[in-house]
Amino acid sequence: MKPIGVFYATREGHTHKLAERVADDLRKRGFEADVKNLRDQDAINLSDYAGAILAASVHTGTHEPEMVAFVKQHRAELESMPSAFLSVTLSEVGAERANATAEEHARFVADVQGMLNRFFEDTGLAPAARQAGGRRAALYQLPHPLRDAAHRQKGRSGDGYLARL
Repeated sequence: MKPIGVFYATREGHTHKLAERVADDLRKRGFEADVKNLRDQDAINLSDYAGAILAASVHTGTHEPEMVAFVKQHRAELESMPSAFLSVTLSEVGAERANATAEEHARFVADVQGMLNRFFEDTGLAPAARQAGGRRAALYQLPHPLRDAAHRQKGRSGDGYLARL
């Protein structure tokens, strides 16, 4: 089986850590996974991968430009393969904060949704479903989620974001 590509774009390194964690979890479930920083990669051939997980941090309300450019360039391929998008933003923490007032919660949720709407509008990519992916990431399943492959792997189901795919 081809590996799953975990492609990320980050400024401060947090999304790199998240991408490595995703790849480690995939490997624990019997998948091969390659982690690639889009900032360092000029040519990625998606046909070399069984699926793609995209992770991008948000700064000043927008996702990393490397991720936006990558998705624009590879949109058709991403829509034809199992793929998922992880949006990494501190605003998600605010949206999940248990002690937030109703007004604060609504503001954080609107901020997160606005960032995601801009990303999907800018790239032309449309999510099939949204799921929480941790305290600082929102997971968006794209049209062909990795769920089926994960469930076929020796009947394993795990915890965290992969179990929810």
